[in-house]
Amino acid sequence: RTANARLASDCDTLLAIETTLAGRVTLNWAPTRALTSWDGVTVGGVPKRVTRLELGGKQLTGSIPTQLGRLTGLSKLVLYRNQLTGSIPTQVGDLTALTELWLFGNRLNGSIPTQLGNLTRLTKLILDANQLTGAVPTQLGRLTGLTNLSLQRNRLSGSIPTQLGNLTALTRFWLHGNQLSGSIPTQLGDLTALTDLWLHGNRLSGVIPTQLGSLTALTKLYLGGNRLTGVIPTQLGNLTSLTILVLGGNQLSGSIPAELGSLTALTELKLAGNTLTGCVPNVLWSVVTKDLARLWLSSCTQPTGIQYGQTVGEGTYYFDDYSGPYSDFVIHIGIGRQIKWKATFLVEASSSGSPALLHVLLDVATGSEIVYEAYTGQEMRRTLKSSGASGQSASDTSAVTTFFDSITNAARMESIP
Repeated sequence: RTANARLASDCDTLLAIETTLAGRVTLNWAPTRALTSWDGVTVGGVPKRVTRLELGGKQLTGSIPTQLGRLTGLSKLVLYRNQLTGSIPTQVGDLTALTELWLFGNRLNGSIPTQLGNLTRLTKLILDANQLTGAVPTQLGRLTGLTNLSLQRNRLSGSIPTQLGNLTALTRFWLHGNQLSGSIPTQLGDLTALTDLWLHGNRLSGVIPTQLGSLTALTKLYLGGNRLTGVIPTQLGNLTSLTILVLGGNQLSGSIPAELGSLTALTELKLAGNTLTGCVPNVLWSVVTKDLARLWLSSCTQPTGIQYGQTVGEGTYYFDDYSGPYSDFVIHIGIGRQIKWKATFLVEASSSGSPALLHVLLDVATGSEIVYEAYTGQEMRRTLKSSGASGQSASDTSAVTTFFDSITNAARMESIP
């Protein structure tokens, strides 16, 4: 025992909650052992208190005891990746010294206690991958020191509270994989420290707020898989640090803003699953991971360095050179097919203006790509050879349709890792 009454009380509390918390697991907590040697327990401060309880990944099978709220000296509580069940006790809101609360990867249910809004020293609130239900408490808007807020992959419903716009220190904000509805609050545009905003996989509706264009520190913006409508805001072109932009699987309409061409750091762009019209800004075809072919839209302008830069029929480009700055081309055949290859194409027109002769001249050094899937030059050359592509004649558009279908299907049948 110790002369420090508060530390003695902490010791008694831990002994009292051990069975409830650990379940079928045995912890080495015992009055015959020094408190500083107990599993997951850290003692510190003046006067000394239990300041950390870190039992992440210990396979705990119990529940979070209400008595845990007595450990008011705790600055860090880590119980992630266990098999804890039950709800988060409201008494956790009494731990006002907490700076980090990690409860993700359990089987916790019930609602998020509004009392967590009392933990004004929190910098990290990590509750994801549980079975939490109910609304996101408006009281979380009091936690103005938060840098990480992770509530994803639960069963949360209701709207995103406008009060979360007060969390101006946030750098990572993850709410994806819930059942949230309503609009995206314009107040999120005040979170100018954000680098990650993940709201995908909910039921959000309304327009994408133009205010998100103020989040110039953003590197990842995930809004896909919702019910968003309206146009893609031109203001997203201000987010020049973006590496990932996912807007697919919504109900967006209108054209792709030319301003997105300013996002030169992009490595992933997903826009499919909307009803976008118009054309695709050429620079976006250079993004490494993209689904632009699934939009069935042509490029806004033809690439530079074309010897035969001419339009035949309805949106059919033909050329035999790509010596300009673009290495990837999109060929929009007038029959509504869109093919993207690292290759040289030449389409000659018949007197009626329909595609009559197609020459595919592969570049051995760069290989080829088709639609969404990448293939090495060797496999694509074999595919084209077997389909008789080079010099393929087409007297009408149906023949061209059949030709493109055949090489697409043949390419997809080849399993390329």
